[in-house]
Amino acid sequence: MAAAIPASLEATIRDLAAKDAIKEVIYRYSHGIDRRDWKVLNDVFWPDSRLEYGLYNDSGAGFAGIIEKVYGELKIDVTQHFIGNCIIRVDGDKAIGETYVRAFHRVPRPADGVYEEVIMGARYLDNFECRSGEWRISVRKVIFDWFRLSPYSADWTEGAFGINAATAHTGKPGVVERPEFTALLR
Repeated sequence: MAAAIPASLEATIRDLAAKDAIKEVIYRYSHGIDRRDWKVLNDVFWPDSRLEYGLYNDSGAGFAGIIEKVYGELKIDVTQHFIGNCIIRVDGDKAIGETYVRAFHRVPRPADGVYEEVIMGARYLDNFECRSGEWRISVRKVIFDWFRLSPYSADWTEGAFGINAATAHTGKPGVVERPEFTALLR
């Protein structure tokens, strides 16, 4: 006869599973916004969620559409949101977290269209809720800690270390390199 699992171990396993599911939500956010997969981006937020981004302070239900519009109007064609330190505390079907992010944006200057690099260091202060077994963001407040603006330095025709547009795969937002993987995110 197998020994019963102590309640404290069950709670630990449940919390670890919740933290893993929550981290997946955070990673899917970065994937959605950087790959321009607006459905994936939209689905990390509960429809009744609240977001405080500075440029957008409203419901999570409208966020993907606003970002798609802003990126299009400003011609932001390359972004990369890299997730760093992530601290999550779970309490039943609710959780809070603080996640560090470094976000790269390739942005043309409005005056002349010359590209610049905008790199931001920020933190996501999130509340999460699990509804019907699914974790999503219910509240997100973004704290911008620092940013750097500099001339755009990459040229894939030249590349670096022999890696260039002619010798390697170079990513482009909106291009799905692995459709079978992207389908698993939805």
